Formats: sequence, C-alpha cells, structure tokens
Amino acid sequence: MGFAGPAGFLEHQEGFAQAYANDYDLESVKNDLGSSFEICNTFRKKHFICGHIFPVIEALPNTHQIQNIEHISAIRVYTYKAASVLTNKNPTSFAEAKFSIPYCISSFLLYNMIKDCFEDKAAIDSLNHLSEKVHIFEEVEYTIDFPKNRRTKVEIILKNNKVVTGKVDVLKGTPENPYTLNEIAEKVINALDYKGRRELASELIYEIEALKQKDNIGSLIEIANKI
Repeated sequence: MGFAGPAGFLEHQEGFAQAYANDYDLESVKNDLGSSFEICNTFRKKHFICGHIFPVIEALPNTHQIQNIEHISAIRVYTYKAASVLTNKNPTSFAEAKFSIPYCISSFLLYNMIKDCFEDKAAIDSLNHLSEKVHIFEEVEYTIDFPKNRRTKVEIILKNNKVVTGKVDVLKGTPENPYTLNEIAEKVINALDYKGRRELASELIYEIEALKQKDNIGSLIEIANKI
C-alpha cells in the first residue's frame, strides 16, 4: 500500500520494547498470535471526558428519584485516589471541565449529558452553584482495588435529609461489562452532532457494523474523510 517502516521496530535498541520496559519477553508476542486480539480488551469511553470520571457518572443515582435539583443539599463522591484529585469546582474552559468531577456531575444532573456551557454565563452560574455542593473523598478500599476495578459510590443528600445512593463495582465499557453496539452508536451520533455532520451517522454506523463482512476499510475511510 506504499507504507514502509523499520523491520525491527519491537526489538531494536531504540525500539518499542526498550522504550517502554526495562524487562520484557519478546517471545510472548507470539502467544495466541492471530487468534487473540488486545483491541477486544480495551476500555471504551462513552463520554468525551477523563476516564476516571466515568465511574462517578455511572454511579449517579437514578435522577428520577430527585424531583428538583434545588432539593439537593450535598453530593458526596467516594472513589479511588486517581479519581479523587479531580476536584476543580470552577473550571475556566471546557478543556478543564473534562477533568472536573464537580462540573461533570452538575452537567449530567442538569442536562443528562456532559455539556459545553462556556458560551452561556447563566448556565455556567447554575453549574458552579451545583458544583459547590460536590464533595469528593478517597475510599482506601477502592484505591487498593484499582486499577483492576474502578469502584465508586455517590450519595446525594436532599434537604429533607433523604439520602439517594448509587454505586459502581464493575465499570461499564470495560471488557467485563462492555457497551452494546447501540450505546457505542450513540457516542458516534453525539460526536457527529458536535461536528455539525449528524447526517453522516447512519451511513457511518452501517459501515462499522459491516466491517466483519468486508476485506478492506476503503468505504469506511471515504465516509470518515467527509467529517
């Protein structure tokens, strides 16, 4: 196809193995070669945010139990250490907001999605007001269990002292708890919508679903080039 690369990219003294590990076994590369594919073991992201915030969003209690956002007194998040540091309550851009648990929780509770509201001062004021109610704690038990699991618990305390709780032990999107094709398609549609190319969604999703029956990805690349 016209592409060229170094033959010894794995084992060369400046190659991949040397760059990423002090100790390695290149023979293991041959194990299950052609029958086992690591791409099947990846963590798929549904939202356009930091992966450590995913378990927090998934652990949010069913919002139908919260009739009015103004009834919320506090939101407590118990999670592992790597996630517990994402505490920024006043991000100044959407790029910062993607790494803010308070912003992402507030956006999801208000809009049922992680939304870029930085062009709308009133919306940002509402998000910041709700974000002030978010308190994040490291749960040592969850930290010990990470990265095998990304366990998280969220408690929403209402002004009538009722506590609504949600919890995640096995995160959605992991090989143990994968997204359905429809859930992945929803992300594709949202991404195209953001780019102003929603009309390509059905065509693109069809090509992705048909990949197993095709011997090349030419038609998929043609559609991708339109985005």
